[in-house]
Amino acid sequence: SVSFHWAGFHDQAGISHYQVKVEGDSLRATDWFNVGHYTRAKVSGLDMRDGHQYTVAVRAVNYGGLQSNEASVNFTVVENAPSVTGNSILGDWGVNGQLTLSWLNVFKSEDWLAFELTVGTHPGSGDVLQWFETATTMHTLDAGSVSRFRDYHVAVTAINAVGLHTTIATTIQAEP
Repeated sequence: SVSFHWAGFHDQAGISHYQVKVEGDSLRATDWFNVGHYTRAKVSGLDMRDGHQYTVAVRAVNYGGLQSNEASVNFTVVENAPSVTGNSILGDWGVNGQLTLSWLNVFKSEDWLAFELTVGTHPGSGDVLQWFETATTMHTLDAGSVSRFRDYHVAVTAINAVGLHTTIATTIQAEP
């Protein structure tokens, strides 16, 4: 099911009722249906699928029977947390002692992803960097916060638009 609400329709003759419809990729388009004066609706029994895009449209009908232009919004159904591709988080010690971490192509999702990065000197700790939020797939720790002579435990959590998340962790080894 999909729930939605709207505002902003005005008519000098007054609004008799609103009509809504839902259409999209894997869905037989619904006909316009009357929801009365309510400015909120929930449509159930739809065969919406993960990763597919849909459109919800609303229009107002005045007391003279005239219909407004429709207002619509697109949305994508997201039912699954990001998956892991099998690639690893990479750590590269720079010549100036900085540590560059990369998790490019580590996660897969049909939706955009945000990331939280935690780095610690012990598994599960964040004593170097805790819950750093980013939209990129790389971060560099400067030489003042890391030492190439110790191991670092790194966790990256990928979070999709609806908050579903997956975490992968690794240990970046000290240089020999």
